[in-house]
Amino acid sequence: MGTDLPPLTWDPPSIPDVHPPTRSIGPFWLRLIAFAVDSLILGLIGLAMGSAFSYTLSELGPWGRLVGFSIGLLYFGCLDSSIGNGQTLGKRLTRLRVTDLHGNTISLGKSLVRYTVLAAPFFLNGISLPITRTSWTVLFLLGLAVFGVGGSTLYLLVFNRNTRQGLHDLAVGSYVVNAPETGELRTKPIGRSQWVVVGLIFAVAFTAGVYGNRLATRGIFPQLLRDIRLVEQIDGVQQAGAVESTFHSESDDWTKRTLVINVSLREDSSDPEALADQIAKLIIQNDKNIQDYDLLRVVLIRGFDIGIAHESASSSFVNTPADWRQRLLPPPMEDQAATAAQK
Repeated sequence: MGTDLPPLTWDPPSIPDVHPPTRSIGPFWLRLIAFAVDSLILGLIGLAMGSAFSYTLSELGPWGRLVGFSIGLLYFGCLDSSIGNGQTLGKRLTRLRVTDLHGNTISLGKSLVRYTVLAAPFFLNGISLPITRTSWTVLFLLGLAVFGVGGSTLYLLVFNRNTRQGLHDLAVGSYVVNAPETGELRTKPIGRSQWVVVGLIFAVAFTAGVYGNRLATRGIFPQLLRDIRLVEQIDGVQQAGAVESTFHSESDDWTKRTLVINVSLREDSSDPEALADQIAKLIIQNDKNIQDYDLLRVVLIRGFDIGIAHESASSSFVNTPADWRQRLLPPPMEDQAATAAQK
């Protein structure tokens, strides 16, 4: 007797799709914490150097910032590269890592370039260069680096949510990712609107540089530049600045205009008061607007600034222009003759 059995059917179990592991961009707030930790470490190193070599560092003047830049270059350049497995101490604490698109750490050379693009605007910002001995081209390029490169990098780090890459990362193709993850990076390209804003930042920086040069030829600025030039020619003066300040008292209803001359010294003056008198005398004799001010203040500053740490001490000398003139300048010959006749 034959039996007809139904055919056997068997479907093999389906194999789920297996995707390779991927990495994601590190959160911006973790990068801030990492940077704060690394900045604290560099600051402590800078303070230690300042305590040991304050006199030598103060003699370097604006070149002192090159010392701080070099320390940071060694720290970030080495640790953010394959040598440090892409992690500074701050990034180790926050579990972040610098990698390329494929999740590999970057080379030492790329890491050095990355740090230079990031740090140069910071160390150039506020550098104390002698204005009258620095060409306009140099000042213009400094402004473009600080506000163009620095401003664009800051903008991209904050608002470029797709990759969180600043110009320093874009220059070498690096990313800051979550360290515990493995595989290639999972991200989206930077939006066009971000590039438009970056272009506008550079345009504004360029325009400000050009307009700033024209502004120096208007109003009180030409006279202030002449004052600075006179002071910067004095032996021992590293850099000088001149600024007009106005103080208003609402209770007594009066306003005082003050011309402030800030002077950075290469070394300690043996007689600060005599140096302040010399500077005040030059201003009294050569500033045609000096009688328009109620006070003339001379501030002598001595210290060091290496970017990652700074220290300064100042001495201030202030008088009315009339008091400075009476004390420092001999009276005219006719006044001397009149005084002698009265005697």
